[in-house]
Parts: sequence; structure tokens; C-alpha cells
Amino acid sequence: MRFAGVLAFALLTACRTQAPSLTTRDVAELSASSGAVSSTLIKDPNAPTVELGPDEQFIPANLHPGNPAPEYPAELIAGGVPAHRIVVRILFDEMGRVLDIGPSPLEVSTSSPFTSRFDAAVCGALQNWRIWPPTLRKFRPGADSDGDGKADYRVMVDQKALKSFFDVAFTFEVVNGQPVVRQGAQ
Repeated sequence: MRFAGVLAFALLTACRTQAPSLTTRDVAELSASSGAVSSTLIKDPNAPTVELGPDEQFIPANLHPGNPAPEYPAELIAGGVPAHRIVVRILFDEMGRVLDIGPSPLEVSTSSPFTSRFDAAVCGALQNWRIWPPTLRKFRPGADSDGDGKADYRVMVDQKALKSFFDVAFTFEVVNGQPVVRQGAQ
């Protein structure tokens, strides 16, 4: 019975916890010599903006923190392959699932005989990525209980999840004999 109480508390806490927010900045920085991954998103200066009405709220998309990083192709580690940069745009549906992965219009990927192997590593990992989709919420004024002429609260009357995209750059290199995959703009 004690376990059920702890589980219920954990579930309630998890439901109240806000989804982590990512911006164009490092979200994890670990030692490159151990093959760890750091992550940064590339901001698209041409991304559409959301025009909001007075009773609307926009909640931006957020990446799930457990999204897997691509793995360095094992067959290329010992081959002395120069660093490769793969830049992709990931399109997500309204449920936060991957719809499409394609080249980013913001930057160019490295081109070489090994590019297809690095592309495959990126696409393999990104197929499993998830986001909390961006959401547009609409409200109406609540009651004016204290008679001051202003609503005391707002009532959400509609919520709509939207499609979204992220541009991410992955740099594959061998550092101190260890395969390293870096995510982000560098």
C-alpha cells in the first residue's frame, strides 16, 4: 500500500511538472574526449511568427529530453575519416511525432563518399525523436466576482496543437581515438 501512495505522489508531481524548454543554446555539455554529446538547435531567422489576439496564448514546441543521439558509424571509426557535418530539418506533426527529415535550408552538410553513412546514422536516431508540440490556446474572460469591472480569471475555451520543425547540425569526428557526435551550430 505504501508503494501505491508513493506512485500516486510521483504521478501527481510529474503531471504538474512543466515540460523543459529548449532555446537556441547548449542543453547538455559533456566531455568531448569521452565521446559524449552536446546539443544546440539552429535558429531559423525566417521562421514564421505567431500573431496572437488579446485572449490567446502560444506555447512553443519543446524537445523531449530523452531523444536519442545519433551514433558514430562503427565501421568508420578507425578509418581516419575527416569530421563530417550533417545538417537536417526535422518536421513534427501535431502529436509531436516525426513527419519528415530532410536537408536544412539554413546550412549545408559535408559532402564526401562517407556522407550516406552519416546521413543514415542521423535519420536512424531522429525517427525516434519526439516533441511536445507547440500549442495555441484561446481564452474567454471569467466572472467578475469582486465587481471591479475586470474578470477575476480566464477560462480556456480551445487548445490546438500545431506542426513544428527544428534545424539541427550533427558533427561526427574522432577525438582522442573516441567517436564523438556533436549536435548543434558550431
